[in-house]
Amino acid sequence: MTKDQTGQEPNPSSNGSTDPLEQAVRDAVESAQQQGNPDDAADMASPTDGLPEKMPEEGDVQPPDLDTPASASAASAEEMAADIDPAQMIEQLQAQIATSESEHKDEILRMHAEMENQRKRSEQQVQKARLFGVESIAKQLLDVKDSLEMGIEAARAEGADIQQFLEGSDLTLKQLSQTFEKNNITEINPVDEKFNPEFHEAMTQQPVEGKEPNTVIGVIQKGYTLNGRVIRAARVIVAK
Repeated sequence: MTKDQTGQEPNPSSNGSTDPLEQAVRDAVESAQQQGNPDDAADMASPTDGLPEKMPEEGDVQPPDLDTPASASAASAEEMAADIDPAQMIEQLQAQIATSESEHKDEILRMHAEMENQRKRSEQQVQKARLFGVESIAKQLLDVKDSLEMGIEAARAEGADIQQFLEGSDLTLKQLSQTFEKNNITEINPVDEKFNPEFHEAMTQQPVEGKEPNTVIGVIQKGYTLNGRVIRAARVIVAK
């Protein structure tokens, strides 16, 4: 084995290679020993003095330092949790639940009262419609009645002109027809039409030449419809 310039044999590591830093320290120690400075050699004894015994490797979990702020916060949270009284917490929760139930109950009562008021208003409107639904046509019929009364008084007077009475009656009839038209009251006068049991009521049948069977040949009483609904069927004579 060859010696280096200092006369010492090299000190290879167990795996055949030497760390450069460690080798430099060893060279410095040997140089100090040869020059007679043992104190300096002792100060350079180990390059790893002051370092932790084991360096942490990647992926290792380090234990928490209780002196850090995060550790202090965790400890404070644990102390606060320990100070909470379970009975007091239950009382607070029960109070919150009672308050919530009271609020919902008041809201439900208000909604119920509003619905009840709406129902009463609807009933009143329906009742008014039943009682006063004919108010419009009633006012119009009052005018017809006034015309009839004036015509009768004129006919009873001395020297009454029958022709004037007829003309007045004809005007009153036209006024009544206009009232019916405004209120969708339609007249049924089915002469020469096919008999329809939905709108006609047959009073009798007669054989008539030139008329097909079931043809209306005469009207005893006219019928009427209100908005398309029969309120009185026409009484008719039907051919057989």
